[in-house]
Formats: sequence, C-alpha cells, structure tokens
Amino acid sequence: MTAPLTHRHKPRLRGLITATVVGLLLLAGQRSGHARPPRLPDLNGVPRPAFTGTEIVAALEDFVARFPLRQAMLPNNDAAAQFLAGEAKDLGYDTRILEFDTEGTVPRTVKVVEALKRGTRKPNEWIVFLAHYDIANATFTGITHEGAYDNGSGANLLRFYARAFSKLDTRRSIAIVWPGDEDTTGFVSTAAYAKALRERGQKVSAVLGFDMVGIGYPAPYCICIYWGQSFGRVAVPIIDHVNFEYLGLPKGEATPAWPLGTEGNVCECGPARGDYGEGQFALNGYPTIRWHGMSDPGAYPFWHTPMDTVEGMELVAGSRANLEDGMLNTFLSGYYTAIALDRR
Repeated sequence: MTAPLTHRHKPRLRGLITATVVGLLLLAGQRSGHARPPRLPDLNGVPRPAFTGTEIVAALEDFVARFPLRQAMLPNNDAAAQFLAGEAKDLGYDTRILEFDTEGTVPRTVKVVEALKRGTRKPNEWIVFLAHYDIANATFTGITHEGAYDNGSGANLLRFYARAFSKLDTRRSIAIVWPGDEDTTGFVSTAAYAKALRERGQKVSAVLGFDMVGIGYPAPYCICIYWGQSFGRVAVPIIDHVNFEYLGLPKGEATPAWPLGTEGNVCECGPARGDYGEGQFALNGYPTIRWHGMSDPGAYPFWHTPMDTVEGMELVAGSRANLEDGMLNTFLSGYYTAIALDRR
C-alpha cells in the first residue's frame, strides 16, 4: 500500500516538478538552436599580450609594402599566402594552404591559409579568427595597390592573434584563417572553406571576423561589433563584459562617415548585415562576431582606391597615435572575447 502524500512531501514534489520542467525547457531550447546565455569568466588572471599599437601598425606597413597587389590570381597573392603560412608554422601552428576549385563566371582555384593550434580539453571544437588577405580589383577610382585598410588591417591583426595564442593554452582549438579571394571576385574562398567545414561536421564555437579594423576609439569613430542573427544571446553579454566591464572602453552608437565622426566608442551595432567574411560562415550555420572600424565600408573614404594606405588610415583616424591606439583596442577586444568564449 502506498503511503499517503503528506504536507512534508509536497515541497519536495514541487521542487522535483519544477526541476523537471526547467530541464525540459532547456533541452528544447538547445534542440531548437537557441543558445544559453554564457557564463562570464573572471578575466583578471588572463595574461595580457605585450604588443603595442605601434608594433601592430608598423607590422601592417611592412606587410602591405612587401605584398602590394594581392589580388587573387596575381603573384603576390601566392607570395602573401606563403608568408602568412610560414610565419604561423614558425609559431608552432599546424599550417596548410588549402585550395578549392570554384565555379562561376571565371572557374578557378582559390586559396585559404589555415593555421591550427589544438586545444587542451575540446580540441575538436574550434574558435576561428578570420580575415581575408586579398584586395579589390581595379575600380573607376583606379587600382587598389596596398589595400591597407581593406583588408591588410585584418590580415595583419590575425598575425598578432597567432602570436598571442601560441603562448596561451586554450580549452578549444584556435584556428587562424586567411581566405585569399574575398574582395577580388566576391567571397568565393570563404564560402568554399565554410562549406567544407560544415560538410565534414566541424564544430565551431564562434567565428571572429576582422574586416577593415583599427580606425575607432580613440579616433572619433566606433569600433563597431556585429554578431550573427541567432548568436546575440551569447555574444552581447560577452561583448559587454569584455569591452565595458573589463577593458573600460566607452559604450556608444554607430558613428557617421568620415569626416563627420563625433565621439569614439565601442558600438554593439546589432545583427550583422551582408554575407561577406564571416557572413559566409553564418550561412553555413556557424555563430559569428565581426569587428569593423567605422560603421560600414563606405564610411571610409579610400575604400577600394589607390589611397587605401596606412597614410590614408592615419588621415581618417586623425593621427598616427589614434590609429595605433584604435588598433590595439580592437586587438584586445577580440583577444579577450575569444578567451571568454573559450571559458564559458
């Protein structure tokens, strides 16, 4: 005979029912693709890389001077790929230059440089740093020669992420990825690579994209951060925690185009627009975050022109010091974001 349910048992029963319902709701959320809010780690014990903005911008100057005319199918596209791969290999990364046959108006083979450092606990799950290294073809304004901002800036910043994470153990694997045909003919190398990862079932915690970066706070423009359409619940608390609570950067809104910048800040600019860069990963179901200096490419007056040089970037930023500090702030924002994602 079953013992009668007494008042003493009812609170315990209610607790079991509540726990069961909550568990079922969480499971349903996971199955439907809704990410849970992240656990926010204490970043105070994380070693800060010793790089300076001066070093980062000087390395950018050297990179675009060594490898101008990096358009796909030109010799310096191959030379830049070899350089990036060799540098990452020297840092201890497992490095490959992947080739993909693509279709379209001009069927051809495109390159992606991939450098991988395995994680200690979840090596089969990646955090990807992404920046294309090629530059745009000729437009009515002339031939893009150096492509310093678009996208020497992002490609160069990834060199410093590779250095920083070569000295830091992470739970998940760190992948540094440089596509070689993004601006030349339109996203084809990134699209091919993202599709290949999806088809082989590669797990990715997040893809962190860097496209046209460095002109932002303290210059009178935003360090603008966007996230994938379904990743805001995870991304926004981490962006807040890293940029405003830990780094102490000012929070603001998207700023107008040059020369109308008002006050530099870090902007949580909302869900990403467009399918370039990490947007191709989003189309393949991967969570993404993008860093962009100024609100959009058109805010930069020398976009896809011969004036896209480090000197042009300095002019828009207001000074060399503003550019160096904006580059360092962007680097630190991405660095600590990756660590927060790894430790959640």
